[in-house]
Amino acid sequence: MVSPDLRESLSDLIARRKLAGGEFSYVYLPSDEEVLGKKAVYKVLQKDVEVFKNFKDSNKLSGDTDLAFNSQVLKLITSLPFEDEREVSAVATPLKSTPTVAKVANQTTPRTPVVAPSPEKDKTPIEKTK
Repeated sequence: MVSPDLRESLSDLIARRKLAGGEFSYVYLPSDEEVLGKKAVYKVLQKDVEVFKNFKDSNKLSGDTDLAFNSQVLKLITSLPFEDEREVSAVATPLKSTPTVAKVANQTTPRTPVVAPSPEKDKTPIEKTK
């Protein structure tokens, strides 16, 4: 069982950083230390004894073993937000809701045909030389 605030608490300590080629690394936010791999960043968190103790005490449920808690944290690390997403979400303003139109059963959306210019009209005739 996962503590409801575990993901939020973890995202205050660890974030993902985008790298070239669609890859990413993990950043331990208190020290801004960047490492590759979820196990590596979890070890960095564990080495910060005071922070890890507070994190574990506030998020580990009483019935969980240390192994179960570590496993839950490692699973969550892969889904943490990227640094830029994390900053945006902290100051995001609520979006204005757009009014919705109720759809009547079996009603289709009217389609407007799109007419594209024919490529044949744009071709320049080739003159044959003999």
